[in-house]
Amino acid sequence: INCLSHKTYELVKPNFPEENRVNYIPHAFPKEIYHPIDPVMAMQARRQHLGVRADWFVGLWVNRNATRKLPSDVLETYRDFLNDLEAAEGHRNAMIIMHTDPTDVEGPNLMQVTEMLGIRDNVLFSPGKLEFQDMNVLYNMCDFTINIAKAEGFGLCLGQDTLLSSENGYRFLKDVTVGEKVLTSNGKYERILAKSSRKEKETLNIKVGRNPAIVSS
Repeated sequence: INCLSHKTYELVKPNFPEENRVNYIPHAFPKEIYHPIDPVMAMQARRQHLGVRADWFVGLWVNRNATRKLPSDVLETYRDFLNDLEAAEGHRNAMIIMHTDPTDVEGPNLMQVTEMLGIRDNVLFSPGKLEFQDMNVLYNMCDFTINIAKAEGFGLCLGQDTLLSSENGYRFLKDVTVGEKVLTSNGKYERILAKSSRKEKETLNIKVGRNPAIVSS
């Protein structure tokens, strides 16, 4: 059993005491692969690939276009950001690059989603495979990256006041018990097998569109 999250490793290891049954494999790349490049080179790449939009505020989303990666939610949230930007600054000079196949059968047709949301001119798709060096340039071209997902395993800790949809209605995470069924990413109610907690560290408020914020650490 290979665990990408150290928290996952800590939870799984005691249940499989056999030697070498559970391994921890950090989910990261060496600094030699992804690293900052000369800002001049990054701007040259922006001008080459973005043209007149090189001076815009640019974000990057790198994922497979799959439902659990919530690409439509990202686009809807970016639409809201563009509307707020226009209201505050009088322009919509911002775009997001989505390094994915916009017509992947595992996810929605993102071309149609951008048309429906009216943000086609603010989204650039990068569907082809890139070598590590080119991916590093792509990351350096952008002002920020975004990555949200559901059903990512149990390495993520949520705040005790996070609302879950259970068979008994909405329940706070602190109130649900082992054996109770809650709604999962497959659209079915599944039984909770175990709960764990840890000392709270720095927390993040994750807000997608107009949904309630999720507090995680």
